[in-house]
Amino acid sequence: MNFKKMTAVLLAAVMALALCACGTGSKGDSADTGTDAGQTQEKLPDADAKAFGALLDSIDTDYEPGTAGCSLTAAKIAGEMLDWYKTTMPRDDLLSDAAGTWHKAYTGDDEAYKQKMADIFDAAQMLTGDDAKDLLQSAGYEATTMPWIYDDVGGLFTDIYTGMWNTEVPATVVCK
Repeated sequence: MNFKKMTAVLLAAVMALALCACGTGSKGDSADTGTDAGQTQEKLPDADAKAFGALLDSIDTDYEPGTAGCSLTAAKIAGEMLDWYKTTMPRDDLLSDAAGTWHKAYTGDDEAYKQKMADIFDAAQMLTGDDAKDLLQSAGYEATTMPWIYDDVGGLFTDIYTGMWNTEVPATVVCK
């Protein structure tokens, strides 16, 4: 009987040590945030970062608030952004970093761009409603990853606002 108890205690101790050993160290797929020589920081793949940058550029070049058809242009850009987001499904930190990197290189009017982004965010929220397909059709855009839910919109724009301005998305109310 004593031998069985000792074996059980020894086995329990070995299992506990094995669990502790498994829980330490870094994961192989986690981001390396070191800045020492030889260390690199994980980022979006180049093709994804380039496509994301082109979408951010299109807000500045293609969307002009207050002009005829601007709400349809905003819906088209929002649809393109949501399709990109749902197709790539980037990690939050990588998307925020990519948005921040794009923003650091941006040389335009930051306040005007921030307002344009708020308009695109509003349009994206409308694309979670029942009329989304009709709105995109009117805008001349055929979505590939619909339907979108508010979590898609929130995830994408939270990461953008965090990366660019270190702030939350604007509080808006959209009728659905």
